[in-house]
Amino acid sequence: MNKLWSNTAYYIWATACFRVHIRRLSAQQIRLSFLEYFKEHNHTYVPSSSVIPEDDSSVTFVNAGMNQFKPLFLGAKYTEGKLAALRNVVNWQKCIRIGGKHNDFDDVGRDLTHHTFFEMLGNYSFGGYSKMEACLYAWNFLTDVLKIPADRLYITYFGGDESMKLKEDRECRDIWIKLGVPEDRVLGFCSNHNFWEMAQTGPCGPCSEIHYDLIGNRKAQKLVNSSNPTVVEIWNLVFMQFSRTVYHRDISGKISSLPTLYIDCGMGFERLVSIVQGLHSAYDTDLFLPLMRIIHKYSKVRGYGGQLGDIDTAYRIVADHLRAACIMISDGVEPSSRNRGYHLRRVLRRAALNFTLTLGAERGMLASLVPDFVNHITLLYNNVAACETVIAKTVMSEEQLFWRSYDKGCKLLEHNIASQQHVLSGEIAWMLSGTYGLPLSITQKICREKGLKVDVDSFQQCLANFQKAQKAEEELWQKIDLEEMILNGVEPTNDAEKYYCERIELGKYEFPSRTGTVVAIFDVNGKNVMSLNPGELGSVVMDSTIFFAEQGGQLYDRGILQDNLNNTVFIVNSVKRRNGYIIHTGKVADNEILEKGVNLTQIIDPKQRFLLMCGHTATHILHFALEKVFGVSVRQMGSFIGPDKLHFDFFIPGEKIALEKVCFSFLQLVSNFVY
Repeated sequence: MNKLWSNTAYYIWATACFRVHIRRLSAQQIRLSFLEYFKEHNHTYVPSSSVIPEDDSSVTFVNAGMNQFKPLFLGAKYTEGKLAALRNVVNWQKCIRIGGKHNDFDDVGRDLTHHTFFEMLGNYSFGGYSKMEACLYAWNFLTDVLKIPADRLYITYFGGDESMKLKEDRECRDIWIKLGVPEDRVLGFCSNHNFWEMAQTGPCGPCSEIHYDLIGNRKAQKLVNSSNPTVVEIWNLVFMQFSRTVYHRDISGKISSLPTLYIDCGMGFERLVSIVQGLHSAYDTDLFLPLMRIIHKYSKVRGYGGQLGDIDTAYRIVADHLRAACIMISDGVEPSSRNRGYHLRRVLRRAALNFTLTLGAERGMLASLVPDFVNHITLLYNNVAACETVIAKTVMSEEQLFWRSYDKGCKLLEHNIASQQHVLSGEIAWMLSGTYGLPLSITQKICREKGLKVDVDSFQQCLANFQKAQKAEEELWQKIDLEEMILNGVEPTNDAEKYYCERIELGKYEFPSRTGTVVAIFDVNGKNVMSLNPGELGSVVMDSTIFFAEQGGQLYDRGILQDNLNNTVFIVNSVKRRNGYIIHTGKVADNEILEKGVNLTQIIDPKQRFLLMCGHTATHILHFALEKVFGVSVRQMGSFIGPDKLHFDFFIPGEKIALEKVCFSFLQLVSNFVY
């Protein structure tokens, strides 16, 4: 499907869409009806988790309803805590999709469907009911409770896959037909559409999707799963009945069945609301229209019209991005140059840019939207109201930082334009975009006014190189498959002794070595192996470690693993934490073999650790020095601590930074208290 269809044609058909009689409900009524329906059918309500994943570095943000229940799907048993004794569950989950595999950021605003922050309605069963009940619950909720016409619905199921040696899920097909769905509306598809996997290994299984025809009064079978925007998926029912772990595979390579059927059913809330309210986009529903009216109060253009031009695109971007930012900040995300903080910064800067340059709002007014946005969101999540002041200050400080950076970028662009003859290089345009926040479109506009073109091809190549590098780093860690370890009950790494050190003399510390057992080895493809050969790259998990993993903006330890003869077996180049396991990545030493189960002595690089300690301490001193000069209103906005440098982002409301005062206070603190 080309872009012309996905944008212009999409709006044309949508505005003329045949309206049907569906029970008209507000978004909140739809949410509560979902909750009450499943509670009546013996489901336990579990509140949404934070958008920050709990002890799971495989995703940047929670991006699906099942994330907080992942340990249960992996077979973990709990006798206490929030996951204990759960059997059938209902909830709605806050989700963020930006970065990683599920990245909708570039599409948000440009079409009528994508969102950075969205909610996932979910019902789950951990051995509590069958496929029949899952299908029945879904069908009855849509057709009986919400009164969605059955003749608008199409069902897909897993049609089999020879490469996986799996037959079609005829059980699922027969269930839908028994529920009254016409046979020609129950459609089989291959694994690309109707087989769900949590990761490369682990629980997996066929899924059945419910699709809705927005037009109606036609045969739309061929449009299902065709990317045609007039037939959309609204509910995905996943039946986790298999396992793809190496541990569960037999010699013929067949995927083996799990002893318990797990069910994971997820439905996008925003899309459901638009369908129930008879509207062609969630941006036209009561989830967003109040936000559009708030934005319009501060803009100098017409109100939101639900179209696809620059003005309405900007409305959608500001509404979506500020809504997402309120959720992210209330859950503890702070702007920074790395990881989640970097994504929050992108969201806020893109919102500020569109609010001012396209909608005509004054610079610095984005924070003025926060009270009304928070009031709207608080109807769903009470914790957002408690964070209103923090959200407003964060938005204000980030917008101030952005416009200062933006103005510097504009001056630098003017300087480069003066030195160019006909074409501005793509490398310069990329630097202005990445470092100073000048979008390519703004750079092109300024260059056009000066009679220059921008080398867009070169810019796109820089972008592609950046994305490739990001993807390679992400895939390296995504490939490491810890699911088998979790399933086999391997305990998380004990890293309590990483804090132990001895001061030998002034400015000199000793970091005693410790012995640990290798409990898992992964090759460069993330495969769990028994050994690595001389010179091979890979990763090691031990039962205990003294290595610091990268976290909180501080870089990791480096070091070596030695055998009992003091031979270096493995060189540790980086360390990360994932699912409670500390992963040491590096290279096997020449002439050595690394084997699972052996005991190895851990020796960290003392110079690197000492420099990281210095940077860590300096960060605290710098923060304290700022508070001494400007008071306790100073807020740390992020930091990076490496062996050769540190980066400290901070915000002081309404203050101009007197650097000489900060430096004097810093040096005074160092001379008085550091030795």
